[in-house]
Amino acid sequence: MPATTTTTELIAKSAFTLAQVQEQRDLRIQAGAIRSVIDESDQVNYILTTEWNVIGGNDEPPVVVAPPEPSAPVLPGTGHAMTGDLGLASEVNVMNLATVLMSEASIGNDPERVSVGFTVLNRMRQGGITAVDKVWSAYAHNQTPTAPLIALARQLLGGQRADITEGATHFYSPRSMPKEGQPIAGFDVAGGLELVAPLTVRTFAPSWSKTMRLVEIEGVRAAFYKFYASA
Repeated sequence: MPATTTTTELIAKSAFTLAQVQEQRDLRIQAGAIRSVIDESDQVNYILTTEWNVIGGNDEPPVVVAPPEPSAPVLPGTGHAMTGDLGLASEVNVMNLATVLMSEASIGNDPERVSVGFTVLNRMRQGGITAVDKVWSAYAHNQTPTAPLIALARQLLGGQRADITEGATHFYSPRSMPKEGQPIAGFDVAGGLELVAPLTVRTFAPSWSKTMRLVEIEGVRAAFYKFYASA
């Protein structure tokens, strides 16, 4: 029998709804998990317990479990999906995009992660670029991606998800920007101060937020992510 391992994740109830945690459970199943269960008994956290096959964890030839193919085409969103392309969806691109998603959106919900991914793809499209690492200097890319984010990157690059960002190429997180009265050295704060609910203190915005168009995206928490497209 294949070897297995179990991961346990604590997801704060104050930051995520049960529906969002259920989305994360479903992504893990799609990525090849044997099972994934949500425990709601804790007062502070949802407890997401997932059992995985460990590839190469025994003497038998490893079995690679791929995410299932969608049973029907993904319905179009407000934008458009990337055209499926074997070069665009190469394993190098998949891993590089998954690394960006992990580094920038590991705490994000599904709309937030999809939107971050599309800012990468939209930058590539604008520049006529087919390699993720040609644009990823604009992003953090220092964390090893999880299986669900690898699966999501493969969907995005394979044209299986629709662009819900209206072509956004930029984003920032108000909760990660300097707060009023804090040191601002090394940050672009020329966009001035703003108060984004549910934050209770004003935070700085980058300069380009004043010249680009804010895109309102259903399911995206403004205090965590604000997305912008060309005006």
